[in-house]
Amino acid sequence: LANYFIDKYRNDVPQDIHGLSETARADLLNHAWPGNVRMLENAIVRSMIMQEKDGLLKHIIFEQDELNLGVPETAPENPLPSSPDPQYEGSLEVRVANYERHLIETALDTHQGNIAAAARSLNVSRTTLQYKVQKYAIRFGVVRN
Repeated sequence: LANYFIDKYRNDVPQDIHGLSETARADLLNHAWPGNVRMLENAIVRSMIMQEKDGLLKHIIFEQDELNLGVPETAPENPLPSSPDPQYEGSLEVRVANYERHLIETALDTHQGNIAAAARSLNVSRTTLQYKVQKYAIRFGVVRN
């Protein structure tokens, strides 16, 4: 069936692909196929498009492989609350100030009160962070410079 799809799409790709390598054959045999024939067809076409050289199809690129390219294993934690929170209510100015204060407190907590390290993590200067700590009257144990 895989060779049928290679023959079917051979003229649609710039490479001259004329069969499966042993590695590609093993990829197909070792894959859990939760889908249908269309899933196989898509994997073959995707692999043909991604192959750079003529000859046998070297590897099979499955959909999840393509989706995982360059994507971290875990998504970054979203600092915004998922449900309404009283500290994020009010005018835009108030909400931005509350959010900025929250980010600063989190950075200081993460860096055990080290202003320089917290400033680096927030991508601001140490003096800017010191100003904002005073502006928001943030108290954090022993704040170090």
